[in-house]
Amino acid sequence: MSAPVLIVTTPTVADRTPVAIHGFVAANAVWEAAHLASRRFDEDFDFDKGRYGVYEAIMAQLERDVLRAIKTKAQALGANAVVGFSLTYGTAPLIEGSGVTLRADGDRWYAHGEGTAISIELTPGDTLNA
Repeated sequence: MSAPVLIVTTPTVADRTPVAIHGFVAANAVWEAAHLASRRFDEDFDFDKGRYGVYEAIMAQLERDVLRAIKTKAQALGANAVVGFSLTYGTAPLIEGSGVTLRADGDRWYAHGEGTAISIELTPGDTLNA
């Protein structure tokens, strides 16, 4: 199992000294609306009290996909942390055929995450809550 990678939105990790800056890391996750429509979700994801749980479930899956990819990319650079992390969501148009016809009706859901991969100083027995 590879070492954990801490991801924070702040520009530094509190009480930790950065020892190396490895560089920019980014990841994307994209899901097709038709695929999402064909999935069965638990009853917990139904509309309830003004909330659309199925959308929340989709966003949570996109977030998990992006975080997994960011951690993998940071580890590949030798980092044990990502600072300044941000995550955005949206819908993307469908690109059709070889003539590249775009339809802007939200056929794809996406999430994009980015930050800076760094190495922080760890002391013996230190664990990262990643």
